[in-house]
Amino acid sequence: MERETKTVKCPSGKEAVLKAYLTAGERRQLRNTFAEAIRLPMTRGEDVRVENLGEAMNHGEDVLIRMAVTSYDGNADQIVERLLDGNPKDGTDGDYEFIVEEAGKLNSVFTQAK
Repeated sequence: MERETKTVKCPSGKEAVLKAYLTAGERRQLRNTFAEAIRLPMTRGEDVRVENLGEAMNHGEDVLIRMAVTSYDGNADQIVERLLDGNPKDGTDGDYEFIVEEAGKLNSVFTQAK
């Protein structure tokens, strides 16, 4: 069954098509990308550590975009890579952050399938 989508207009004026919601399995997969960076203490008294937080955050954003965005500027190919290549000359440099924010709204237990 095809999932409902929604179209958003990015700051550059280009359109992105996002799924209307993420499934429980997709939200779980996304949480796992961050959980992989957490190191639990092996002995009593040690602190919990987070390793490579920046890398984990970047990876999590990439996973979120790949899960949530079905097309950007009418093209479904290499969405993350094209967003990361955003250029201030054509106004696409703000599209990445905008799409991460929009896709992040889908990563909520309060987002319900219709």
